[in-house]
Amino acid sequence: MEGYLLFFYLSETPISEDEWFVKLNIMHLNDCTRRVRLHQNIRSAENEAGCREQQVELKERLQGSEYFKGLPVKLQKQLLTGKALMIPSRDELLEKLGADVGEFNAYYDLVSNYTHILPISYYRSEANGRGTGVQNQTDLSYIVFFLINATYWLSISTERMVELFPDAAKVRKGKRSKFSLGPKENMKNRV
Repeated sequence: MEGYLLFFYLSETPISEDEWFVKLNIMHLNDCTRRVRLHQNIRSAENEAGCREQQVELKERLQGSEYFKGLPVKLQKQLLTGKALMIPSRDELLEKLGADVGEFNAYYDLVSNYTHILPISYYRSEANGRGTGVQNQTDLSYIVFFLINATYWLSISTERMVELFPDAAKVRKGKRSKFSLGPKENMKNRV
């Protein structure tokens, strides 16, 4: 779900080189900020210091951009924290894509209960084994529901890729498509 949004965000044609520069540097700052936290947690002072230097440089780059200066001041401050991966919020991006924000967020919350230990993961577990790993209709319906949605998002993303790279349309074969795994070394551990 996050990949779907990030792909459309990155594939949108920028209005200027400066907009693209800002989008890219916001992503760099987000990565750098996460690395600072990582290095703090593993007590790697040298690497943390290097990332902090990079944070300063990235913030200076952004503050020197006319596109960045044209963003609302509140948004600029938020982006400079390094917590945002993209300029618009997830809900703003969903609205731009014409998606139902509430529906998307509901899917996101539901699927999150399979990757995070949240009360929704175990509250209201039914006697039939929902959420326990034992096959049951509720969990099965969630799996089917998410597979249908994942297929939809992948299909839309594939169409977008063909829009961006029209030559790809000639080689599309649907389920019969074959993809190279690259050099033979990539095949070493494949069964």
